[in-house]
Amino acid sequence: MSLLSRFISAQDARNMLESMGEMVQRVSANRANKTIESNDGKRIYTVDLLCQNLPARSGNATEPLRAISRWCRIFELDRGTVTIYQAMDETEKEKLRWPHNAIWLNRGKDYYLQPSDSIGDVVEAFKIPVKYERYNLANWRIEFDFWENQPFQVMVTDDADVASARLAAALKELAILSEFITVAFLSTRNLQRRLDNNELIQRHCLIREYAKEQLEELQKEIVQYRTLLEKASTLLANTAQSVQAVANRETAEAAEKTNTFLNFATTVFFIPTLIISFYSMSIIGQNQDETVPTTTAVLIGCIISVIVGIASLIIFRIAQKRRHKRAKQMFLQEIKQ
Repeated sequence: MSLLSRFISAQDARNMLESMGEMVQRVSANRANKTIESNDGKRIYTVDLLCQNLPARSGNATEPLRAISRWCRIFELDRGTVTIYQAMDETEKEKLRWPHNAIWLNRGKDYYLQPSDSIGDVVEAFKIPVKYERYNLANWRIEFDFWENQPFQVMVTDDADVASARLAAALKELAILSEFITVAFLSTRNLQRRLDNNELIQRHCLIREYAKEQLEELQKEIVQYRTLLEKASTLLANTAQSVQAVANRETAEAAEKTNTFLNFATTVFFIPTLIISFYSMSIIGQNQDETVPTTTAVLIGCIISVIVGIASLIIFRIAQKRRHKRAKQMFLQEIKQ
């Protein structure tokens, strides 16, 4: 309020700020932008635009993917223009990476200190949010290209828990990318509606021509990116099947280990049990001339049988692991191809 009052009357500044609270944050064909009456009886024309920000991560996967959207209102005054951006709630503020996110402030001090015909020009003020949308759509494409690598990393993961965590992260980022394109569609739809019924745009033929040109380009990009999202959805579905296959394989391996242990225990203790049972039936030694094995001999026989059983199972287990290793290598080669 105090900042605006340095350039315009306090009443006009108050009216402009109060009008921001009346912004209808939706795209409607029947809603024309608000026109404010200035302190000297003149009309202040406005136009509302929907802006977005997708901060580029430059391949840094540890940085969370963010998508922020904000409405802005451009006011055309006699002495120039004023652009006021929608206030953000606490949830949206948590997404901020830099204070200027979703506001076009990426300019050095010379842009504001040096004399320029573009500063305060209503055409330039209109171009800024549109250029910013195009800039962030370019960021979207870069982030999508990085995202495409994630499903393949999930597919080659052997651990089911790690694969599930990576799949969840990929799904979350794809949802953010999809949300950005949805809001971009609303932004172009809003621009189309403003072309039809906004007085500020109707007053300036340069703005109309620029808006029509950019609208066509934006719509082409959004159609292209929606096609990419459809392919990504199919890829993610296939990745989910791969994760399920890994989980099923681990479950089968766990069941196989359990069965192997049970077979191992049964085999190891079967022969000693048979030997002890045989000699405990009192069959041997009924004749006086018949030699009766000593307890030591029976014990030695049991130990030998246990050793033979363990050795046999170890050899079987080694052979089984080699077969699994060969099958895994063939599976990875098929994925890479």
